Amino acid sequence: MASYNLTYDFKETLVGQSRTFNDKGNDQTITLTLNSKANNSGGRSDEYVVQLQAQAQRMWFTVKTASFPRNGTKTVKFTDMVGTAYRLRFEKSTDDVRVTGTGVMSN
Repeated sequence: MASYNLTYDFKETLVGQSRTFNDKGNDQTITLTLNSKANNSGGRSDEYVVQLQAQAQRMWFTVKTASFPRNGTKTVKFTDMVGTAYRLRFEKSTDDVRVTGTGVMSN
């Protein structure tokens, strides 16, 4: 089993580093738990979006998407994932709200 601790800090878009998940072949579940805090209120949304991107032939493709609260904790399970390298892409509206947090990504 692979498990990676995450820290993040972004105002618009953040692309995380590559993480390898090959332990369980082509039928694995990747679990993502994020605990976020927004530095001020009044943004355009109470959530942000995280894309799970897989690497294939040195290119990155979005394979799953989930929304997370700007303030609080949420866990999402991505099922039927193949063994490969993955990364997270964090996106939110350009409303000058800074989101920071920690999390864990595991299979």
